[in-house]
Amino acid sequence: MSRQIEDRNELLPDEREFIEELEADTEKKVFIDVNEDNQIIRIDSFDCGIKKIPDTIENIKMLERFFISEHDLEYLPETISNLKFLKTIEIYNSKIKSLPKSLGKIREIFDLTIAGSLLEIFPEQICKLGKLTMLNLSENKIEKLPPCIGSLSSLKFLYLHKNQIKYLPDSICNLKNLKKISLNNNQISKLPENIGDVNNLLEINLSNNNLKSIPDSYSKLKYLMGLDLSNNNLTEFPEQLKKHQFAYLYIFGNPIKHFPRKVGKAKAIKKGIYKYKK
Repeated sequence: MSRQIEDRNELLPDEREFIEELEADTEKKVFIDVNEDNQIIRIDSFDCGIKKIPDTIENIKMLERFFISEHDLEYLPETISNLKFLKTIEIYNSKIKSLPKSLGKIREIFDLTIAGSLLEIFPEQICKLGKLTMLNLSENKIEKLPPCIGSLSSLKFLYLHKNQIKYLPDSICNLKNLKKISLNNNQISKLPENIGDVNNLLEINLSNNNLKSIPDSYSKLKYLMGLDLSNNNLTEFPEQLKKHQFAYLYIFGNPIKHFPRKVGKAKAIKKGIYKYKK
């Protein structure tokens, strides 16, 4: 059982030291959850005015979840790698440009979000997080993905929308457990030929890119329920989609002259919008 705690005097000495340092110049207190032994297991910070995370975060040895939305935060300390029980890191709306190299040592992380920040390069240390099931690096400035992304074999949800990605490495086709991928609002002009090998995909969002065609292997995505290809540069309706059983397909905003009346069992409710209704 966990509980929220407000009185900092209830905390263990080393953990209280970290929280006092964290809140030294803040406008309001962070939210803290502790376990039965009064050890901190969760820290949430919403616009408290935090500018840095003290190195003494390593004192929070049982920390499992770290959520922070702070506009002035510029980096995470290397000592975060000493948090062996950390499972979730969520950081939003920060000034973070890079991640600590030691991040790859936190083997228990399964949920990582660094969104609305200033990342320009995909941090390759992420590729060492073998248990990662959800990765959200949306709304950054990332231009390309490293080949090592294909090593994230446990990944189920990948959110990379609103970056500056121009192409996807072939290794992304190794993500056999991936169920949802969001790549809208990038600059992608071509997809890997073997994208159909990611055959557990349920949803794909590729809207607002520069795609002129999609690979033939798309027809292998037999579980795919939702596909958004709106606002690209497709000039013809892709043949490999015409018989697919979609719950929804968005393909409006492309210079396509002729749209079929239905795709599989999904009927056109507007030009370029198909939905299946039982």
